[in-house]
This record gives sequence, C-alpha cells and structure tokens, in this order.
Amino acid sequence: MLGLLLESAGEGIFGIDLAGHCIFINRAGAALLGFEQAEVLGRNMHALTHHSHADGSPYPDTDCPIFNAFRQGLPCRIDTEVFWRRDRSAFPVEYSSHPIMEGAAVRGAVITFVDITERNRAASALRQAKADPEQRVAERTRELSEALRASASSRPGRRRYGRRSARASPARSTTSWAACWWR
Repeated sequence: MLGLLLESAGEGIFGIDLAGHCIFINRAGAALLGFEQAEVLGRNMHALTHHSHADGSPYPDTDCPIFNAFRQGLPCRIDTEVFWRRDRSAFPVEYSSHPIMEGAAVRGAVITFVDITERNRAASALRQAKADPEQRVAERTRELSEALRASASSRPGRRRYGRRSARASPARSTTSWAACWWR
C-alpha cells in the first residue's frame, strides 16, 4: 500500500539514509530528475541532484538543508534553490526535508519536491505587469513636471495673483483678486 501511495503522488518523493544515499524514490521524482528509479537507488542524492547553486558554484553538503534534516533533526521547506537533472540542466525547486525517526533515533530523511519553473515565471510576469504601469506613471509625472517648469519659465513677469487697485473698495478688491486668482 505504501508503494501505491508513493507512486500516486504528483510531486517527487525520495528518502535518504544517514550517508545521503537514496533508499527510495517515486516515479515522479525520478522523472523530474531525468532518471529511471533504479538508476537513483543507492546513489548520494546531494552529489547527484543538489551539488551546485543556481549559478553553478559548489554547494557543500555541510550547508545543505536537506542533509541537516537528518544531521541535526531540523525539518525545512525551501523554494529558493535548484536541483540538477541528469542532462546537467537546473530547475528551480521547492522542497521540504524531514527527518525519518525511529523512536528517538534519526535514520535518514524524506524529501518532497516540485519543479516551480511555471510558478516563478508567473510571479515574474505579475511583477512586470505591476511595474509597467508604475513606471509609466512615474515617467508621465516627470514629463508633466518638466513641462510645467518650462511653461512657468516662458512667462516672465506674470503675477501669480490678481492686482489690487488702490482706488477700489475693499469688497471690490477681494472680488477682483478672486476673479484673477481663478483665471
């Protein structure tokens, strides 16, 4: 029954022993990595799929959260790293790693993972769609500010408020000032 459950899962699932060697992997996990299940069993999963960062720089297994699940008993969920396929291409992955416990003793770890390429692409498109209007508004605001400055500097001597006549009555002056102000 356990085998049927593993094979029915749509995400990749594999287990590793305390040396980091694969003790089981489901069909979806092997396919995501570009292998057949039998080719992965017994192999060190860090060396096989998690050996390098996205930029290609080495990723020591001492820094690997997957291995820390069984070394330190620390479960994790990560979505900022990559796994490497058989063809040496990388794909962004979300994975979780939890220790396999037998009583109080850690025996290994179980890892579930999914390819998040499409999710990252959609998030990037959403950020771009949000940034485009904001950028256009900022550009248009800058253009309008420059046009206002240019317009103001091309009209020398124009007063901002209406003139107040010395001969006019205070009521008339206020009315004149208001009328000029609204022009």
